[in-house]
Amino acid sequence: MRVPDSRPTLPSELRLRFPDGGWNLPLTLHNRCQFMFRLAALCSLTFWAIAQSHATVVISEFMAANNGTLRDDFGDASDWIELHNSGHAPVNLQGWALTDRPASRWYFPSHVIEPGEFMVLFASGRDRKLPGAPLHTSFALSAAGEYLALIRPDGSVATAFSPTYPRQVPDVSYGFASTSTETMVAPGAPGQAGVPTSLDDFEQN
Repeated sequence: MRVPDSRPTLPSELRLRFPDGGWNLPLTLHNRCQFMFRLAALCSLTFWAIAQSHATVVISEFMAANNGTLRDDFGDASDWIELHNSGHAPVNLQGWALTDRPASRWYFPSHVIEPGEFMVLFASGRDRKLPGAPLHTSFALSAAGEYLALIRPDGSVATAFSPTYPRQVPDVSYGFASTSTETMVAPGAPGQAGVPTSLDDFEQN
């Protein structure tokens, strides 16, 4: 007497469609590896997007009335914008954008800004994105004051001078004050405080 096989069987084909409609993959025994590879790629892109949305790159400073304080690689006194990565991880700026009006954006090429790094690019209107050369935006800044923003790849605003930054003074930059802390005495270390009684006492102690 033959006993029927009670082991579960896999379907011969199972079609999966991803949200963008781009991957319609028959999940058979022959293409599971391909499916897992594509799934891993999708997860990697998702994690990259999350990391970019939490990236800490900001506009730290800019000059909109440059008369010669800093010259670009063409020898011109172009306006300039400084970015700062205040985080602890490198950030690829590809997909990030600068704008001086909400309806238009200038997008960065692939360029990694390291933790703690400051990066200067020129707002010259030249729109240059050559590898290894200074970047030039497609717009210049107005000394009279205008909107300026740095946009993350997910569309959120990293930094914005809104509705406009104030009228600028020639050869004076505008931005955020930077702060830093330094530990002079380690926690638990012995220390001594004193008030000098004279200039000689101050210089000697």
